[in-house]
Amino acid sequence: MVVETIQDNPIAVSQTLLSFALVVATVIYTYYTKAQTDEMQATREMENQPILRGNVLTFAPTLMIAEIRNTGNGAAHDVTMTISVEDIDAEPIEFTTPILSPGEDFRFPIPVNETDSMVLKMGGVKSKLEEQDSNGILTFSFECESPFGKEYSYTNDVDLYAWLENKGTLVNYEEEVKMRKALEDIESNLEDIERTMKSNNSSTSW
Repeated sequence: MVVETIQDNPIAVSQTLLSFALVVATVIYTYYTKAQTDEMQATREMENQPILRGNVLTFAPTLMIAEIRNTGNGAAHDVTMTISVEDIDAEPIEFTTPILSPGEDFRFPIPVNETDSMVLKMGGVKSKLEEQDSNGILTFSFECESPFGKEYSYTNDVDLYAWLENKGTLVNYEEEVKMRKALEDIESNLEDIERTMKSNNSSTSW
């Protein structure tokens, strides 16, 4: 019967088959176009993803400070942040900003003092940690949105005891280098004075 129908209505059957083929082709094209669009969108989001990180810096030989920075290629929107130290009575530092551009940073004191957050000296921070028997883990927690509205959460830790030990070693080394340079300068000056005195003595006529 199917054969008879095809024989009786070849044009109609051909149009039906053509329409079906067009539908199939459209479905396939739509599927691959959407997949390609989704892939391009994901690539754009990845390339423009904000990445928020916390770190500890030194801005003088014996001073330390916490820093947050957007290390990604995209701006972070509606940023909320908390900086806290485990096992310590000091209140965490909470901070919000509507936008944190790529490469932009903010700096804060280390939250170790329950009454005064402005403890910047390495020795003062270490004393506060030891007083309260803290494990010295400084935690940065962030929440933000990308320019595409995608939500991100980040958390990273810094071991303050390890940081202080490494930085203290570096500071001692730098001080040693400075002292050695100062001694070399003094020795050089003494040699210059000695040469000058010898030169003056040799040129003096009696």
